[in-house]
Amino acid sequence: MDNRYISPTSLDKDKASLVLAMGTLLALPDVRERHRRQLIDTAVWKYTEAAGMTPHPKYNLRYVTDGARNLHVPAHIQHEHVWERSWIITQLIAGVPWTGDRLTAFLAKHAVACTVTQEEHALLGSVNATGWKRYELAGISVWDRQAHAYLRAGEAALSLHAPPQGPHTPRLNSVSTCPN
Repeated sequence: MDNRYISPTSLDKDKASLVLAMGTLLALPDVRERHRRQLIDTAVWKYTEAAGMTPHPKYNLRYVTDGARNLHVPAHIQHEHVWERSWIITQLIAGVPWTGDRLTAFLAKHAVACTVTQEEHALLGSVNATGWKRYELAGISVWDRQAHAYLRAGEAALSLHAPPQGPHTPRLNSVSTCPN
């Protein structure tokens, strides 16, 4: 996986379009809840995929785990929603009135994806937490390909820290990988 992340040139326009679509869906009074959920689910997928780079935008994301970026150990990778889609959708349809700015801020914070291995995806699904806290509790290191730094979940917010020194990056789940 390429080391450097560069935001797609269409990212801002794509996200603004999807915010408009979601805002419209949320404001429509006579849409059945199951249809609203399905349509918002698709829009959340499209929002998180918008940040991906070609040629494989679904997987070529800004955030990637050590397992997914380790080119020395082949692994099946997945597009993981850091805040699970079901949680995002529940928050969106909870009846809160969404202004464009409020919806934009919510999605910017919560509609974030990370490339993970299938094993990491299963592990994250077993953790009883939301957002980046799931990664912290699962012991999964995340690399920010734009900032070239590891993410560390703190009490208030996610912060960046320098990559470990040396040729190998230790992982809490006892697998060593080589930073790319």
